[in-house]
Amino acid sequence: MLTIGLAGYSVPAQAGVTSSPNFELDASNPSSLATSGASTWRDVVSGGTITGTLVGNAAYSSDSGGVLTVTGAGMGGAAFPASAAGTPTNPSGDMTVMMWVKFTSWSVDWNILATHWFSNYSGSSSSDWHFAVRNTASNPRLNLFTTNLSDSYGSTTLALNTWYQVGFTLTLAGALQFYVNGVPDGSPYTGATRNRNASDQLWVGDARNNCGACGMNGSISRFRMWNTKLESSTVLNDFNNERATFGYAPLVSSASFTLASNTPTYRALNTITATVPLNSKVTFYENKKIIPGCKNVASVSTTALCRWRPSSHGDIAVRVSYMTSGSATVNWAPTANVLAGLRSGKR
Repeated sequence: MLTIGLAGYSVPAQAGVTSSPNFELDASNPSSLATSGASTWRDVVSGGTITGTLVGNAAYSSDSGGVLTVTGAGMGGAAFPASAAGTPTNPSGDMTVMMWVKFTSWSVDWNILATHWFSNYSGSSSSDWHFAVRNTASNPRLNLFTTNLSDSYGSTTLALNTWYQVGFTLTLAGALQFYVNGVPDGSPYTGATRNRNASDQLWVGDARNNCGACGMNGSISRFRMWNTKLESSTVLNDFNNERATFGYAPLVSSASFTLASNTPTYRALNTITATVPLNSKVTFYENKKIIPGCKNVASVSTTALCRWRPSSHGDIAVRVSYMTSGSATVNWAPTANVLAGLRSGKR
C-alpha cells in the first residue's frame, strides 16, 4: 500500500518489518531519502508529512541498498521539529528505538546515534533521552542517558565496518533494555525515567554545531520508533527479517541437504551438505545408522558437511537431524532415498 506525501511523494506506509513502527526513516526508499541532492529525510509512516532537515556532512550512499552516511569530524545528521508528548517523535509512555548502523571510525568518547535531549542547534539541553555508542577505554558499547539515570551501558563491544541493529526499549516506569542484533544486550536497568519534553527536537545522528567530537562517523540505514515497548521475540523477528540485507546469513528455520552426487557409489566419497539454522549441531545417517565422523557436526554459519562413503549398495535412505544451541529438541530434514551402485574398481 502507498500513501501520498508532501509535494506528490509516493511513500510506502511500511517497510521491512512487521511490528508497525509509529515513525520510520528508510534510506533505501528514495521517497524517504533522495538518492541525489538529499536535503531532508522523510518519515514513511506519515507519508512524508514528518520531515527532518539534513545537516552538515550527512548524505545518501548506495551501500547496502541505501544509507545515510555521516563522515568526518563534527556535526552531521537529521533534525526533526520538536513536538508534544504523544506524537510519533515524542512517545508519551513506553517506547522503543531501533536502527541499523555501521561505524567506520570511533570518536574519542561520544558517537551519538539519536537524541531527544537538545532543543536547538547550539545544544540547549532539556535532558529527555540521549542514545550513543560511548567509546570509553577503547571499549565501544551502547550508552543511554535519560532524565533521571545517567550512563547506562550495554555489554557488547562493537566493531568497526560491521552492520548492527542496535536500540533499546524503555517503559514510562523507567525499565530499560538494550538490544544488539535482535537479542538483549546486557542486563535490564530500572529508574531510567524520562520527561517527554515538548521543546526537544528529535535528532538522528548529531546535527548540533557545538560538539565537534560527538558525532558518529559511519552509516545509518533504517531508523524506527514505536510508542510501545516491543517484546524480545518481536525485536528478534524484525532483525531476522532484514539480516540478509546487512551481510548476515539469511535466516534458516528448517533443515535441508544435498548430495554431491545423487547416484552414489559404494565406498566412494560423496559429500553431503546440510543447510540448517544458525548455531546447530548436525548428525547424518545412512539407513538409520550414524555415518562415521558425521555426528554432532557444528555448523559454520548455516552449513554443515559430512564426508560420506556409502557402506552399502542398493536402496539407501539418507537422513539429517539437527539441534540448535540451547535446545534439546532433535529436528529432522526430509529423507532422501538414493540408489547406490557398486564400485567398478578396487579400493
